[in-house]
Amino acid sequence: MAFKIEFYPEAARDFDSLDGSVQKEVGKKIDALGENPFLGKPLGNKLGLDLAGFYKLYAFRKKTRIVCRTGKGYLEVIEIIGISKRDKEEIYKLIVKRLENPVDYFCGIFKGGPSLTRALLQDRQEEMNREDKKSV
Repeated sequence: MAFKIEFYPEAARDFDSLDGSVQKEVGKKIDALGENPFLGKPLGNKLGLDLAGFYKLYAFRKKTRIVCRTGKGYLEVIEIIGISKRDKEEIYKLIVKRLENPVDYFCGIFKGGPSLTRALLQDRQEEMNREDKKSV
């Protein structure tokens, strides 16, 4: 079964910013991920950041990290959250920032985005609204 690959807009920019030869290798890993969503190594707690449910893959002689997860509520979708040089563990901080509040962080970027992305943002916004109502 082939899984659909979805990129966060920032992850797509991460990919576009890679050198051509690195893009080719990362692309091969992402294609393989489409066939096996659990190809990478599971992440747990990194630097005090809860990354349970995320996976990391290495590409380009382990110089590049790809961080992904199965789509929230969509098991047949793999979301690529970030792609970065293997520079300490900066990618993990980056993806947590991207996921803290995607509605604010990506304000305006997703307006014409894929329906899955819109659905995820709507789910997140509704969840935040419910939390706000509970705290009042």
